[in-house]
Amino acid sequence: MKENNDDYFYINGQHYDYEIKARNSYESIPFYVKQVKKYGSPVLELACGTGRITIPIAKEGIPIVGLDFSAKMLTQARK
Repeated sequence: MKENNDDYFYINGQHYDYEIKARNSYESIPFYVKQVKKYGSPVLELACGTGRITIPIAKEGIPIVGLDFSAKMLTQARK
């Protein structure tokens, strides 16, 4: 089962954001931005995926690095 899950995200990096948006997972982003502003930077986000949290933090001018196992997810994050 784990291989199937890994393959799904490897192949479908470009579709991941649509699925997450459908689950209303973007509601937590202001929380993370607030925490970074409160506790400081730089930030390292592990398993950053397509940058759902990494990108909004970077847009605030906060130094952040995102790491992910899936090259497809990172490619999508860079777009």
